[in-house]
Amino acid sequence: MNNIAKSLENGYLWLKHRNMARDLYHEEVKHCDMEKIAKHQAIVLDLLKPFENDNKDGQTYILTDTIHHHYQVMRAGWDSRNHYFLRVRVHLHIKSDGKIWIMENRTEEDIAEMLVELGVPKDEIVLAVLPEHVRQFSGYAVA
Repeated sequence: MNNIAKSLENGYLWLKHRNMARDLYHEEVKHCDMEKIAKHQAIVLDLLKPFENDNKDGQTYILTDTIHHHYQVMRAGWDSRNHYFLRVRVHLHIKSDGKIWIMENRTEEDIAEMLVELGVPKDEIVLAVLPEHVRQFSGYAVA
């Protein structure tokens, strides 16, 4: 097979893969509660905003992925031993059913309680930092 034929075949395979991924994405979107996701996204962004000014030991960044609905607070900088660090302080994920999963919370704040105060019902918050068999005792959603 010559180089042109290989290029055409590779291009076809890439296009086919891209279209399959797009179709899977759109199928997932059909099952999403977009209204709830949009509402929870606004709440999450409001919740994370104050963390942006927390630069006591390095620079703090708010990372938002509004397509896949992941939201993070990260801190980067140099510690007292002159080692570079990059840490996730908070990671929230809004799943397709609209529930907010707390994937990471390395702050002194009770993120779940803050979400409740901002109007998110407890049954729409999942403490993913807890093992599944323990979540039932948390007062929040199990999954």
